Amino acid sequence: MQVNRMEEKNYDEMIELELLREIAKNGRKEAERARVMEIASMAFALAIIISLAILVPRTVSLVRNAGETMARAEKVAEDAEVVLAKANATLDEAKTAVEDADKAILDAQGSITKIDEMVGNVNGLVVDNTESVTETLKKVEEVDFEKLNQSIQDLHDILQPLANFIRRFQ
Repeated sequence: MQVNRMEEKNYDEMIELELLREIAKNGRKEAERARVMEIASMAFALAIIISLAILVPRTVSLVRNAGETMARAEKVAEDAEVVLAKANATLDEAKTAVEDADKAILDAQGSITKIDEMVGNVNGLVVDNTESVTETLKKVEEVDFEKLNQSIQDLHDILQPLANFIRRFQ
C-alpha cells in the first residue's frame, strides 16, 4: 500500500505540477495578450491623438473660414438689397419717363391733328382765294388802260381849274 500511496502522491504531485505548469502557461499567455492589448490600446490612443492633432486645427480653420464666408455672404446680401433698391428706383424713374413720353406723344398727335385741320383750312382758303384772284385778274385784263388813263387825264383837266379857284380863297 505504500507503493500505491507513493504513486498516488506522485500522481497527485504530478497533477498539481502539471496544473501549476498549465496555470503558469495560461498566465504567460494572458500576460502576453494583455501586453498585446496594451500595445494595441496605446497605438489606438496614439492614432486618435494624431488624428485630433491633424483634425482640430483644420476644424478650427474650417469654422473660422465658415464665419468669414458667412460675413461675406451677409455683405453680399446687403449689397444685393442696395442694388435691388436702386434697380427699383430706376424702374420707377423709367416708368415715369415712359408715362411722360406717352403724354408727349398724345400731345403731339393732338397737335398734328390741329395742324392737319389748319392745313385743310389754309388749302380751302387758297382754293377760295384762287377763284377770287382768277376772277379779279380776268376783270383787270378786261380793263382798257388807255381809256382809263385818258379818263384820269380828262378828270385832271376838269379839276385843275376848280383847284385853282379854291386856292384863291385860302
